Amino acid sequence: MKTKYNFLTALPVLLLLIFPETSIQTSLALEKIGCHSIYLCKVYLNIGVADWIIIMMALIIIVNIFFSYGRILVNKNSDFYKVALIYMIYLVIGILYNIFVQYELIAYLYDLKVILYFLVIYYWLQLFCKFEFSSKDLIFVFLIMALGVLWDYFYIRNFGVVERPNLISIMPTILPLININFVILLMLCFKKYRLWLLFLLIFEILSLFNQAALGSIYAIFTTTIIIFLYQKKFHKNLLFVILFISFLFLYFVLPLLIYEFFPYISELKSDGLDIRKMKTLSALDNYFMNFSIIIGKGLGATYFETVTSIYTNVYSTGVHHQDSNVKFIMHSPLAIFYKFGLIGSFAIMFVLIQTSVKLFKMLEFKNDNIAKFISLSYPIFIIPTVIGPGILKHAILAGIFIYISDQKMLKVKK
Repeated sequence: MKTKYNFLTALPVLLLLIFPETSIQTSLALEKIGCHSIYLCKVYLNIGVADWIIIMMALIIIVNIFFSYGRILVNKNSDFYKVALIYMIYLVIGILYNIFVQYELIAYLYDLKVILYFLVIYYWLQLFCKFEFSSKDLIFVFLIMALGVLWDYFYIRNFGVVERPNLISIMPTILPLININFVILLMLCFKKYRLWLLFLLIFEILSLFNQAALGSIYAIFTTTIIIFLYQKKFHKNLLFVILFISFLFLYFVLPLLIYEFFPYISELKSDGLDIRKMKTLSALDNYFMNFSIIIGKGLGATYFETVTSIYTNVYSTGVHHQDSNVKFIMHSPLAIFYKFGLIGSFAIMFVLIQTSVKLFKMLEFKNDNIAKFISLSYPIFIIPTVIGPGILKHAILAGIFIYISDQKMLKVKK
């Protein structure tokens, strides 16, 4: 009976996981007319099906809190509580930015929506899915996401138009079945699945080159470097400092250098690179406008485009910010500090890297493969997702991973 209850309460989370957020027919993400996915189909009040699911989950949580006499069951020492607190502060700062600098309701609501996905998923698991995640549960999460990718592939091949590059004729044009960084981490942490993960890794690498997915190719490099750092016998305090500095170098400094030197190596995706360079210059100008970059502009903040690329298109601006010089999407490493500023970004990094090191170094987790996976996921996936909210399914996964992390840390303290 308990297993049946857990399945029913986990059902909305499973629905949000199984359907793809994007498609190999990329225009569907803009038009929201792809009814083969709950993320790509708008219904009542022009709100997507996935958004309605998260709204209903949020309402159920609110009702539960009301009948619990306003008690919110969150451990104040948990990563979730600390991140949620920072999010609340920067949602308020975002409101001030919208009042005093530039009012853009759609931008603010989008960031609020992404944060809501993260908060609701975590708290839903906390209230209604009280079971300890096993390695099979974690693998299951990735498998159902892979099923959604396969569904998108077969649906678009038969009823749509493939709009992604296909540089290797023998390769299918398909979204990543499992993101390459997760494939590497799963291979490292779960030895009994390594054979089929090896085949998947080879397929994903070929798929990345087939579609010239430079960002994902770079992710292989960052994942490898971070894993290498964890494998060294550093003391936990030294490991913390090295990870903190390495994160800034890998996600902030090195990408800026690549923007400058990559055109001398290859002309591949030169239009996209030019867009990113121009956005970076605009972001740099905005660093010194209005709200101080030390504090940050807040969630839902837009920026003023001071330099424009000749290759600018709807994918780089978004549907709602095409005409004016006020933009929301910032394809630039400078986005790391734009909304949360130096204070907010460093606070998030401090909290999450600290937990990552604890999970990796504590004797209680020495033989815990899930703890090892989550520990490595912090700098590779969770921190970039929390600092740069934007992709809904990433917010969902971050909520799940931090829930698992808090669950394990709480168990040790008991």
